[in-house]
Amino acid sequence: MTVNRQPVGRDALCALGLVAAEVPLLCAAVYAAVLAVWGVTLDAPVAVVLCGALAVGALAPVVVFLVGAARRGYRIAPAAMGLLGPLLAVLSLARMGR
Repeated sequence: MTVNRQPVGRDALCALGLVAAEVPLLCAAVYAAVLAVWGVTLDAPVAVVLCGALAVGALAPVVVFLVGAARRGYRIAPAAMGLLGPLLAVLSLARMGR
């Protein structure tokens, strides 16, 4: 069975695009989770459900993109999404929190 591998340039470009799409989605998921916790403390069940759905909706495309890139034979893109994307999201949230 042959291995389907993408050229390195295309792989790096795909990684750049996927990480650029992933970071805002991860930040949105974190904000939605924080708002869901805030809704729990205020006893607002509708807010909890909506924010929980938003968090899941923000994470779903990230998982789909990650699995899709790995199945298409990309090597750099899945690693960048797994390592660089969450790191950049944490750094951007830390920077905004100051």
